[in-house]
Amino acid sequence: MVVAVAVVWQGIGTAVVGSTISPALSTFTTAVAFFGAASIALLVLVTREHGRFRPRERPTFREALVMNAVTAGAFGAFYIATTLIPSTAASVIETGLGPLIIVLILVRNGGRRAHGLVVPGLVILAAIVIAWIALHDDEEASGSGVVLGVALSILAGACAAGVLLSSHRIAGRGVSAARISAVRFHLAWALGAAIGLPVIVRGSFGPGELLFAAGVGVTCICIPILLLQWGVTLAEPVHAALVISMLPAVVLVGESFMTGVLQPALAFGMAVLVVFSLIGARLGR
Repeated sequence: MVVAVAVVWQGIGTAVVGSTISPALSTFTTAVAFFGAASIALLVLVTREHGRFRPRERPTFREALVMNAVTAGAFGAFYIATTLIPSTAASVIETGLGPLIIVLILVRNGGRRAHGLVVPGLVILAAIVIAWIALHDDEEASGSGVVLGVALSILAGACAAGVLLSSHRIAGRGVSAARISAVRFHLAWALGAAIGLPVIVRGSFGPGELLFAAGVGVTCICIPILLLQWGVTLAEPVHAALVISMLPAVVLVGESFMTGVLQPALAFGMAVLVVFSLIGARLGR
């Protein structure tokens, strides 16, 4: 349930960000969101968990490095991909690939039977069809740009699966979601700041515009990713990945509501993907 709430919130928030934040401020907005997530998590630790944990209940240095790398990789690869291919295609490839990667790893490790690949296979098949529709309608997409964009989306999906698996494994030792969030987002916000702050320095943005972008980042990105981090520590990785695979559909609904435009083929493809994801999530209970 927590994952579902986070996905709906993040999906609507993504639509709001896309319609209210200029591309020049998108990296700054994301950096503020990640910095806010880390800061809020640290505040929770100071006020609620100080002195109430044992050394084994914190991520190791290696685990912290891995979580920072896969988090920055997931968001960084995705945002670069959206400059090369439509965001619908990039997001559906990233989120649709997660369940398949996780199940493949679990099957290999003996934690799941091979028939568990059926629903994730259907989800990624629907995602491929949706991505093809989005790419087919994009007249500006070039051959080499499409290949690189798809490759980066696949990389983002692999990193996102790594986030789910590593978070669930670390939480299994008793590490809280707040403690994971307190160490997970630093590389992401640092890279975002390194890219976004020079744009602000060179630009002519007023204080009100920057404050509005920061507020949108905290409300529409920061809070849902903290909820999502909490949810993925509670849910099984496959179940969480299947729920997350419905995120592009929520974004599409939000964007359609705000723009008044909805492409029938994309809507139908998203509906099929949601059905497959819901079946998989239901079977996984």
